[in-house]
Amino acid sequence: MRAALLPVFCGLGVLADTLYRDYPHLIIPLDAKAPDKEYGTVPTFHISNDNWTAANWDVPNNNATRCQLGFTINTEQNRGAPWSLWGVDDKEAYLINILALENDSISTLSLSFSQHQPKSGVIVATLAVEKSGNTNLTMVKELVCQKGQVASFLLQPADPARQWDSGLSWYELDYPHGITYEMYSPDLWPPA
Repeated sequence: MRAALLPVFCGLGVLADTLYRDYPHLIIPLDAKAPDKEYGTVPTFHISNDNWTAANWDVPNNNATRCQLGFTINTEQNRGAPWSLWGVDDKEAYLINILALENDSISTLSLSFSQHQPKSGVIVATLAVEKSGNTNLTMVKELVCQKGQVASFLLQPADPARQWDSGLSWYELDYPHGITYEMYSPDLWPPA
């Protein structure tokens, strides 16, 4: 199913003020309750204490000089963008760490919770999501633009001890709803 959606995703590479914006090409769940199970690729992200999600982007080779991640929850009723946040009150945000898996690309053949504790994972961003759908993605480390390569990331809870029974899930769509990899040329940085 994911392969069938690739042309749709790739066709939406240029939006707004970015040189290139794209959606994940490979999404793989990691489940602590079934640590040896390999799920393959799926269209959803599910982040909680027992569930992490890994994702790949095929990054084009272009003239971009800056890269970053983006995140949006589409709350428009008429768009029907599926997402769920649980275990947090109205004044609290659910926190997610996003790790860059440098030189550690994920694949559907070799990824399970017990087998894949990233050796080279570095936190590059923290994501806060509120029940209202408001989001704040803070880049804590500059991304290296991995032009012509695969960029791999792991999303996991940032505060599992405090937010034990909390989580976030969303269905990744081909319009702004979910996580994106964004590339900027010198004249388009910083993003608006």
